[in-house]
Amino acid sequence: MTRSNILLIPTPKPRAQCRLLVFHHACGNASSYYHWASSMPPEIEIALVELPGRGRHIRHAPVASVSAMHDWLNELSDHLPEKYGVFGHSMGALVGYHFAHEMVRRGLPPCWLGISGVDAPHAVCPAARISHQPVHEQSDQEIISYLRTLGGTPFEVLENPQLLEMLLRLARADFGLVHELFEIAARLKVPVPLTVFSGRQDSLQTEQGIKAWALATSSEIRYHSFDGGHFYMQQQTSQILTAITHELKMTMQ
Repeated sequence: MTRSNILLIPTPKPRAQCRLLVFHHACGNASSYYHWASSMPPEIEIALVELPGRGRHIRHAPVASVSAMHDWLNELSDHLPEKYGVFGHSMGALVGYHFAHEMVRRGLPPCWLGISGVDAPHAVCPAARISHQPVHEQSDQEIISYLRTLGGTPFEVLENPQLLEMLLRLARADFGLVHELFEIAARLKVPVPLTVFSGRQDSLQTEQGIKAWALATSSEIRYHSFDGGHFYMQQQTSQILTAITHELKMTMQ
């Protein structure tokens, strides 16, 4: 296992043809995707990216702005092989999209971008923003209710006062970051092949919002959908990893 300050490679593969950077969801951490490494073929190496305020970086304050996020992710540019892809789920999709755009600007573009669990910021009204006020500005109980609806937070965390206090602090930072990411990403476009993954019962994605990702790339775009809600990957791990592998291999030919 290899680590840098923000990068975790569970199963190093020195002969891999491509490294896949995986960006986690809001209120999540890299450990949620740790098991992906052992399921990928030898030619693809999984590298997990973790933002501060959680997991191995629990002692750091969570980032709550795009500028702070860029400062934290800046180190990643030193760990990019010649061929790499980017995948992110929900908040991670928006973070990964911004990171890909920044790397294109620096002349280090990814070979592929995988987006999961979020409408395009380019959509007229992304599903995640249909609310009377941004999530991070809502009351504690409203945020807790929102997290329960998404279904990705363990019951034990929501019922433990100490853990819940930490979760709420992280949620306000993460959803504040998401709010700003939506604003900025709507003006961006990347010249990178893009694949959109979605759960058919996900309340945070709409058909219009999924299709709007075509506005985010000047390259080709493809779509995959699976049964399940926002965290469909928990039940469809094998299927989505097969799809990701297929998409990456198309760019490696």
